[in-house]
Formats: sequence, structure tokens, C-alpha cells
Amino acid sequence: MADGHVFDVRVDPAERLPGAETLEDILRLAIGQEKDSIIFYLGLREIIPEKAGRDKIDAVIQEEMHHIGFLNKQIAASRQRGS
Repeated sequence: MADGHVFDVRVDPAERLPGAETLEDILRLAIGQEKDSIIFYLGLREIIPEKAGRDKIDAVIQEEMHHIGFLNKQIAASRQRGS
């Protein structure tokens, strides 16, 4: 279900990254993907009954949120290094 909603496998990633982007640009793109994923899973969560595994969806959402935190730390670290 995520194909086409969050991860469109028909789009070549090179189209989104032509080659002139900085590390921060790439990390911000990744954060955007993580946010899109969270939005997708939040919508999915609303239609999944609790007894059918809603807790699994919650776990995925939490993991995606951790990814955003990690990526933000990478941005901060790259700024400190002057990259």
C-alpha cells in the first residue's frame, strides 16, 4: 500500500537529486520522506481496528519519528563540522 503513496517506485531518485545538493539538502529530503510516511501511517491507523494490529502501526509511526530525530541530529552535526 505504501508504494505510490510514500515510496513511488516509478520515480527515479536521481530526478530528485540532480547532483548539486548539499548533505543538508539530502537529509532534509529524507526528513520529508519520513514525514510523508508518518502521515500515510496515521491515515492507515484510523482504518485498522485495534484488534487487527493497530499497535503495529503505532510502532511503525514511532520508528519513523525516531528516524526524523536521527536525521535532525545529522544536520546539526554537519553544521558543526561546517559541511
